[in-house]
Amino acid sequence: MDKCKKITFETLNLAKARAKEINLENSKKKKRKKQRKIELRAYKCKGCGKFHLSSMPKHKYMWNNDANYRSDVREKVFIKKESEYWEEKFNNKDRK
Repeated sequence: MDKCKKITFETLNLAKARAKEINLENSKKKKRKKQRKIELRAYKCKGCGKFHLSSMPKHKYMWNNDANYRSDVREKVFIKKESEYWEEKFNNKDRK
């Protein structure tokens, strides 16, 4: 496997623990300053097989890298919009 230049963690638990420490420290700093909330999360690297930290939300990562995830999300949004459209159409029809 390739050697990453990022900070690596041997286990998922170690990476999660460090992410939690950093997130806690950042939340204390943000109380003093008005900044948007950025949470770190752990992920397994496909390159080196170890764990790293990322500030990218998991849903955004999945959207960018997983076509099936994108299809599922689009399908759910489509079904919701269609359901709302037809519910409104039938409810308005009943009122007339």
